[in-house]
Amino acid sequence: MPTKTSTPLSCGYHPELDVSPLIDDDETNYYQNMIGILHWAVELGRVDIHVDVAMMSRYLVQPRMGHMNELFHIFAYLKAHKWSTMVFDEAHVDINEAKFPKHDWQDSY
Repeated sequence: MPTKTSTPLSCGYHPELDVSPLIDDDETNYYQNMIGILHWAVELGRVDIHVDVAMMSRYLVQPRMGHMNELFHIFAYLKAHKWSTMVFDEAHVDINEAKFPKHDWQDSY
């Protein structure tokens, strides 16, 4: 398992091209549990791994050893970047609504 990573998935990894051996039922259950944990991490604010977790979730039914290794890679990324934060610009944007065309949406609904 990697210890320091700069990206959630290995550079150039394509899970759809993975031909490593399929994992057994117990490891599949473990894979599914790890995906569940990562989904919670995304829900709690780790949006930086959202796409990668969604990509790896496609293989919940029949994961391969390479897929499992990539999940370990995502956890190593989270460990290496545990203090990552999102910053929002609170500046007020003044929008001139006159520049937008008016439309009667009654016909659409």
